[in-house]
Amino acid sequence: MDSSSHPRRASSYPFTRDVPFVAVAFPSITITNSFAQHDDTNTSSRSFTPLKAIGDGTFSTIWLCDWHGELLPGTPLLAMQYDPGHRPEYADRRLVAVKRMKRQWEGSWLGCTRLKELIALREIPIHPNIVPLYDCFLVPETKELFFVFEPMEGNLYQLMKSRKGRNFAGGLVASIFRQIVSGLSHIHASGFFHRDIKPENILATTTGLRDYHNASSSGLPERDFEIVIKITDFGLARKTTSRPPYTEYVSVRWYRAPEVLLKSRDYSSPVDMWALGTVMAELLNLRPLFPGKGELDQMYQITAILGYPSCAYVVQTPNVVLGGGEWVDGIRLAHGLGFQFPQTPPVNMAPLFHSNVPRRLVQCIAGLLQYNPAARLTSAKCLKHAYLRQMAALEALPPRPPPPACGPYPDLHIRRLVHKTADPLGQLARSIDAPMEPAHSDSSRASSGGSSASTKVDEDAPKALQSSESWLTRWGKTAGSWVSSALGLWKPGPLRMLGDKEEKPEEKPQQDEKEVDDFPWGLQPL
Repeated sequence: MDSSSHPRRASSYPFTRDVPFVAVAFPSITITNSFAQHDDTNTSSRSFTPLKAIGDGTFSTIWLCDWHGELLPGTPLLAMQYDPGHRPEYADRRLVAVKRMKRQWEGSWLGCTRLKELIALREIPIHPNIVPLYDCFLVPETKELFFVFEPMEGNLYQLMKSRKGRNFAGGLVASIFRQIVSGLSHIHASGFFHRDIKPENILATTTGLRDYHNASSSGLPERDFEIVIKITDFGLARKTTSRPPYTEYVSVRWYRAPEVLLKSRDYSSPVDMWALGTVMAELLNLRPLFPGKGELDQMYQITAILGYPSCAYVVQTPNVVLGGGEWVDGIRLAHGLGFQFPQTPPVNMAPLFHSNVPRRLVQCIAGLLQYNPAARLTSAKCLKHAYLRQMAALEALPPRPPPPACGPYPDLHIRRLVHKTADPLGQLARSIDAPMEPAHSDSSRASSGGSSASTKVDEDAPKALQSSESWLTRWGKTAGSWVSSALGLWKPGPLRMLGDKEEKPEEKPQQDEKEVDDFPWGLQPL
């Protein structure tokens, strides 16, 4: 008999895919009458089947697993298993994410209970935007520590990478922002701060498609994913009442607050808000706002946008706030390290984003990216910010009807008349749900648009339609522009004619050295 069909006992070797894993571990868990009882002095069995490796870091590996035992009462069903678009092979499984620590734990289980990550996960109450901890256990035979979490499809970085340059719908941006802020507000209200907010620690699960209201001047609905957001990885979390000094190295450099870059060891929850501002800017542009190559370069990139942290460089108008504000303590910290802030004026943040980005969102990001930690927006203030109020009021409106037809002939009839020629209406043969072709340059448009190929029209078409090529051209350009706007593209350009040679878009250089899969096991991105 094949040995792979037998359950594997706990060992220091990696998991084997589709081979059940069984371990006797501390603490024991007994579930009776919808209540879970933990006994730190006794052991009980844990069993699960690894399905797929979904993460491999410096300190741990994470596997998607089918859990064989009971979970805590009230554990919710997973959106990725029961919402529209779920994978059928996962429907009858109890999916969990098992985090296996690489370093052996030399102490007892009671020592594990004093780990700061476990303390934070146990003391912060359950919240819909925080990944819940299902179980934590220590296998005494191998001295391995395991955490069991709710699984998610991927993280925000993978989601942004999977977009391949296509920006998020405005309503989806507001939804993601609201969920992150809601989770952070709950963490801060519970007496903790995260210290490691970055796209990789913001998990996402797509639950379907929807039409979002558009805050831009066009007002046309934007179709995009519905996404559930949850914050994870509390390995660096600390209590706000804990006494500094804290470690100098927290979070990834691109999302690190200036006070941490300048080696301050007395900081608190405002470091999370700075990181949130950088994450939101990256969500809008699909590239980091401050991609420093080192700590010194990171400070120079921040100063290039926020300016010198002195009142002489702070500019405020009723609608625009320029710069990171005054920060006397920061100048003192920099002087102690031998660093001199470049005496450069701040820049207006609005041109850093597309013109469709709401002005109030830009103001919110500017309020998060303030030099002085005390001047930054708090998570509670973000929840009440005018931007979220504006977007909530927009979503409360009834769905906007589609625009009227641009000509006397129905869209479906026009589609039936199309042949594979160079006429402009060939663009309408594609479904609105099909992926858009890359926009051509002006020169390529001129060469293709000037084709002398004749326009072929169905013989059943009305004579007025057959003899009105100029009207068809105008109608096609108008409808093509509407299709581009309906798809939510921020920079709609000329569409490729049928019959043109397809141009291969230029490959953009890698923005960083992170290598990940594109949303590896969830719904396929748009």
